Amino acid sequence: MSDDEPREDRRRCRPLEYALYVTIAVALAAGWYLWFDRAAADACAAAVHAAVVALFS
Repeated sequence: MSDDEPREDRRRCRPLEYALYVTIAVALAAGWYLWFDRAAADACAAAVHAAVVALFS
């Protein structure tokens, strides 16, 4: 095994790593927003509930 292989593996996984970071940041931002805006949280909960009911009906 050469020294270049781990570096290549890291370069190949870099976009997935960035996608994970962006996903976490968006989830945290949405959670922060919904924590302080009760009306938006209720609307979001109703939309998720409707989607789940439609999916499993």
